Amino acid sequence: MNKNTKLYRFVLVLSGLSSLDEHIEDALFEAGCDDALLIFRDNVPDLEFDRAAISLEKAIYAAITDVESANIGARVLRVEITIRQRIDQHLAPITDEQELDNLLISAIR
Repeated sequence: MNKNTKLYRFVLVLSGLSSLDEHIEDALFEAGCDDALLIFRDNVPDLEFDRAAISLEKAIYAAITDVESANIGARVLRVEITIRQRIDQHLAPITDEQELDNLLISAIR
């Protein structure tokens, strides 16, 4: 990971998969999803990513492209992002410590 990239955590909720099998995991891995964990929750497949990229948008776009290129019949229904990830995304451009302190103080009030 170079200095311009950051690790982003997000979940792609999928459709088109009915069960977990080795073929699906292998195809996703080979398509570039080696930074994701496939989990079925209430029969709904989720891919939990920890992806390095220069922006959250680029990380998500690349992950969706990788899933679609796996040719396993999966489609992305939605993207879930943690609140912490959203906060970090908005605070990252702030480089002045005083500006960050003022922003955080105003958010608390």
